[in-house]
Amino acid sequence: MVYNDAAHKRVFLLSFEDRDGLTAKIKSLNWSVIAARRSDNLLSRFIGAAASIAIIDLRDMPENAYDEIRELSNFIAANGFALLSAVDVSDNAMIADANKIEATHIVTAGGSDEYWNANLETALAMLSRLQGNVSSHIMDERHSRTVNYSWSFNLKTYALETGFLIQNAINQNLSSSQQNHLKTIYPKTYLLHYLSKYQRRIAIAAYRRLSIGDNQSGFSHKLVDRNFIHHLELNEPILSGYMEEVSEIKTWRSHDLLTGVRSGSFARSHLLNWKYSVDGGLGLIAIGLRQLELINNRFGRAQGNALIQQAGERICDALLDKSKIDNFVARISGKEFLVVFNGDISLKILKNMADEIIKALSESIDIDGEEYHISARAAICVAQNSEDGISALRRASLTLKEVMKHPNLIISVADINQNINPQYNENIEKELRSAIDNNQIEVVFQPQFNIDNGQVIGAEALARWNHPSLGKLGADTLFSVADRCDYRDVISQHIQNLALNICSNWPSAMADLRLSVNVTPQQMSDNDFTQSFIKMIDQNGLNPEQLTIELTEENLIENFKLTRKSLLSLREKGIKIAIDDFGTGYSSLSYISELPLDYLKLDKSLIHNITRSNKDLMVLRSIIALGRAVKVKTIAEGVETQDLLKLLSQEKCDIYQGYFGSKPLSVQQFEKFTLRNHI
Repeated sequence: MVYNDAAHKRVFLLSFEDRDGLTAKIKSLNWSVIAARRSDNLLSRFIGAAASIAIIDLRDMPENAYDEIRELSNFIAANGFALLSAVDVSDNAMIADANKIEATHIVTAGGSDEYWNANLETALAMLSRLQGNVSSHIMDERHSRTVNYSWSFNLKTYALETGFLIQNAINQNLSSSQQNHLKTIYPKTYLLHYLSKYQRRIAIAAYRRLSIGDNQSGFSHKLVDRNFIHHLELNEPILSGYMEEVSEIKTWRSHDLLTGVRSGSFARSHLLNWKYSVDGGLGLIAIGLRQLELINNRFGRAQGNALIQQAGERICDALLDKSKIDNFVARISGKEFLVVFNGDISLKILKNMADEIIKALSESIDIDGEEYHISARAAICVAQNSEDGISALRRASLTLKEVMKHPNLIISVADINQNINPQYNENIEKELRSAIDNNQIEVVFQPQFNIDNGQVIGAEALARWNHPSLGKLGADTLFSVADRCDYRDVISQHIQNLALNICSNWPSAMADLRLSVNVTPQQMSDNDFTQSFIKMIDQNGLNPEQLTIELTEENLIENFKLTRKSLLSLREKGIKIAIDDFGTGYSSLSYISELPLDYLKLDKSLIHNITRSNKDLMVLRSIIALGRAVKVKTIAEGVETQDLLKLLSQEKCDIYQGYFGSKPLSVQQFEKFTLRNHI
C-alpha cells in the first residue's frame, strides 16, 4: 500500500524561529501542515494533528525542548512514522543532535523546494514500507480523523462543508431551526455559535488576523469536553479549518511524564469530585522546591529536571510505610508537589509527614557524580466539612506561596479563615471572565520621581478591578484569580492596551514622561510577542521611546535566549527595559551584562529593611554600584518615609516610587498631580 494521496501527505512541524517560513515552503509543495512554536505536549500534538511525518527544526532549539522531542521520537520509532530534522548543515553539533533524537531523515533547512519535496516523498515511501498493509489501519484512522475534524467555507458562494464531528457538536448545541437560521444569516461565522462566549472572543480575534493579511491563524477551545487547537487558513475564496485534538494517551493523562507521580490534572479532578459527606476526611501537604531556578540557570534544565525527578522519588519514599491512610503524590506545577490523604487525618500527623518530606529533600542529591542541594517549604491543610476539595487546595497553595517568600518559616498551616478573602471565592473566577466586557478593569498610575529633585519623570501602570460587590480589588488579587482560571495573558494584554491608549492622550505638557507597563513570563515566552506588542503601540499612536517594559527575573530564567532576542528587538524601537523585584530572586551578573537593560528595580522588601539591617544596606549599595558600572539606573519602590528617601538619596539611587511621593492615582488625578508638580 503506497501512501501518496492528499490525506496522507500531512506533516506536523515544530520550529521555534521559522515556523511560518517553513510552513509556507511545505504548503507550496502541496502538503498539509500543522505547525507549532512550542514543544509543550509535543507527542500529544503530533497524535492530534493526524500527521504521518514530524519535522523538527533544530535551529535555535531551546535545551528544555529535547525531552519532549525524545518522547516523540520513541513513539515514531515504535509506530513506524517518519521524523525529519531540519538543520544548518554547517553546524556539526546540530547534526549530532539530529542523530541523538534518532531522526529518520536529516534535511538542510535552507534547501530548495525540489530538495524538500524529494525528502518528504522519500519519508512517505519509507513510512509505506514500514507500515505496509498490516498496519495500514493506523493511516486509515488518521485519514478519517482529518475528514471528520475539517471544514471549509466558500466566501463567494457561502457554501459550508463540515466534518462529522463538527456537525455532531452543532447538533448537540443548536436545534435544527437555530442551525438553519444562523446558517442563513451568519454563514461566515456560523461555526462560532457552538463555542462559549469566551472561546468565541478568541476565535473572532483569530478570524481578524486572517482579514488583515495573515493567511493562517489559530485558537484553542473545548468541544464536547475535549481540547482542540483550531487551525484557520485562507486561500481565496476558500476559508478552511482543521481541529487538532490535543489528546493525551490515556495512561499518561493521570501521570506526570517527568516524575511518574500523579499529574496536576488528576489531583484537581480528584479534589473536584471529593465530598466530605461521602468520602470522609481529606488532608493536603503542598510542597515547593527552592533553588531550582538557580540550578536551571547555572547548570542547565537537564540538571533541574533530574532534581525534580529525585525530589518526586524522595517524597514517595518519605511516605512509604509512614502513614496507613490512603494517599497519593502529584506534581501540580514545575516545582510544586502535592500529597493528598484520603481519610480522617489530623494536623499533627500532617505536620509529622511534612517534617519527614522536608528532611528527605534537604539531603544532598547526586547527579552524574555531582552533588546538588535544594531546600523545600510546605503548607498543610485539613479540609473542613463546609468546603470542597478545590477550596482546600486553594488554601494550601496560597499558604505555600507565602511560605516560599518567608526567610525562616518552613511549614505553615493553611487557615480556614482564608476563605473569607475574595481570592478564595470560586465564583470570582467566573466573574473575571466578564470583567473586561463590563468595563470593570481599570488602570491607575503610580508616579515615579527623580530622587535628586523630586520631579515626576514617569509612572508605572497598575491594574484595579472594580468588582460590583467586593469593591475595588488590587492587582495581587486580580492576577491571583487570573492565574487560577488561566486568564492572566488576556488581562495583561487588556491592561497594557488601556495604559498605552491613556498615555497617548496625555497633555503635551506631559510628553516627556515615561510609562512603565508589566509584561508576564508567558508573554515573553511567545515568539510572536515582540511583533504583537509593537503593533499594539503603533495602533495606540504612542512613541515607543516613551515606554518602559518591566519584567521579573522569572521571565529571564524561563527562556533566556528567546527573551534576549525579544528585548533586543524592543530596544531597537526605543523601548527601555527594567528588571522588577531585583535583589530578592536569583540575580545573575551574566544576564545583567548580556541583556539590554536600562533599570534595575529594587524590591520593596529589600528597601524596607535597609534602615534597620546593615546586611540589606550592603546589598543595596552593591546593586547600585553594579548598576552604575554597567550604566543601568536603579529604581526603589515602596518608599514610604522621609528617612528612607534620605538614605536612598545618600546611596545615589536614581529614581523612587511609593506612598511618600504619591499613592497610585486615577487617570484624572495623575494628570492634575503631574501638571502641578511640573509647575
